[in-house]
Amino acid sequence: MSRKVGLIIVSIVLVFCAVLGLIYLSIDQSGGIPGIVVDCTWSGTATAWIDGNQNGRFDADEQPLPGVVFHYYGGASATTDWKGEAQLGPFMVGCGDGSDVSISAEIPEGYALTTPATVSGSTSKPGKTFAFGFITKPGVPTPTARPAEPTCTVHHLGRANRYDLTDIAISPNGTIWVATFNAGVFMLAPNGSDWVHFTESQGLVGNQVRSITVDGDSSIWFATSAGASHFDGHAWTSYTAADGLLPADISGIAVDSDLVWFATYAGASMLDTTTGTWRSFTKTEGLPDDFLNAVGLSKDGSVWFAGMDNLWRLRWPDRPAGTPSWSHYEGWVDNIKSGPNDTLWFVGFNGVQSYDPQTDSLQDHTQELSKIGLKSAVHSITFAPDDSMWLGSETSNEIFHVLRDPNTQSMTVRSYDSRDGLPKEATRDDNVEALAFAPDGSFWISTQEDATHCSFPK
Repeated sequence: MSRKVGLIIVSIVLVFCAVLGLIYLSIDQSGGIPGIVVDCTWSGTATAWIDGNQNGRFDADEQPLPGVVFHYYGGASATTDWKGEAQLGPFMVGCGDGSDVSISAEIPEGYALTTPATVSGSTSKPGKTFAFGFITKPGVPTPTARPAEPTCTVHHLGRANRYDLTDIAISPNGTIWVATFNAGVFMLAPNGSDWVHFTESQGLVGNQVRSITVDGDSSIWFATSAGASHFDGHAWTSYTAADGLLPADISGIAVDSDLVWFATYAGASMLDTTTGTWRSFTKTEGLPDDFLNAVGLSKDGSVWFAGMDNLWRLRWPDRPAGTPSWSHYEGWVDNIKSGPNDTLWFVGFNGVQSYDPQTDSLQDHTQELSKIGLKSAVHSITFAPDDSMWLGSETSNEIFHVLRDPNTQSMTVRSYDSRDGLPKEATRDDNVEALAFAPDGSFWISTQEDATHCSFPK
């Protein structure tokens, strides 16, 4: 049985169980069938901070305290992150019956509480925040202050139920490009204030744009549902099935000198721009799976294609002659990005992986990232000028900055969400579609309706 079929079956079972649980809840509350116990997950947040003025409130000028362990229902525990927050989410028997949940703080050495050590919350009121203030005892140094939060500006380019933003890319000169599904692309010139809108009327081959590939200041490629378009800064050139491209939606484009690779929903196509010749790969030509949603290039000359639940690698050292060779790897990959030291990175529903051409090895980072606080499936990835990794959530408008200590090589994760300036649409799941860094070190985030520009204080 394929992974895709398996996921579908699991989803059906989960939905059935959820519906059955709701039915049981309705029956139990009505008293129709005695003895049925309803189980669910209660949620809450415990916060810890340095209560400098000892007033029991987390004031704006006070800093969070990471590393505080909280104990609660059934022996469960949670530890505060760099924001001083610990997420509580136990599976509970008889959830919603109004019983109390006790949350207790484990007091770190050298600290004392300014608030009660144990507080209670009701299972009938999920989502509550429980605050724990601390002071340092004499002779104990104050913890390092929390790093500054970014300052963000939101550009509302999408429209709910009309079109979503699908990708964001930045040229070396700082030009911002934003793709939408149904409304073409938007462009913001360096230091500009007005967005320029390009659609089919201006030369774009299709308004449903899935991804953007930057090949220089004046060489931008757009993958659309109607074909591929190239913009040289002045004029548009488009490619469709009539030119040799596979007749399907284009999901991704990668450029390797004179060769342009296209991932489509019907296989892969390659254009040699020097000769104008095309070659396509489908199951007939050796590609194991036709449905592709991303393409990336490795420094060793191999080409990588992502399917719904598989990753394919094409080796073709003697092209255009010779026979292409395909390798298969499992994994649900949404995006492929180049990383530091010529590495290639893959992110998606299954997690985060990287390929190192120097060792010819594929490494899975999912478990390591999960242990240090990455609590979401990943949809997008990029790298900052300092080579640190940034990840975008598959399920919410949350981004994660992954930092590695140069001495110990240990990793930590800092997360940012709507409390830090990222947009949040109350009526929908506003997951992070793409991330990109500008030449000045600021970064852009594409969520489903907004392009958000953020920068940290210098």
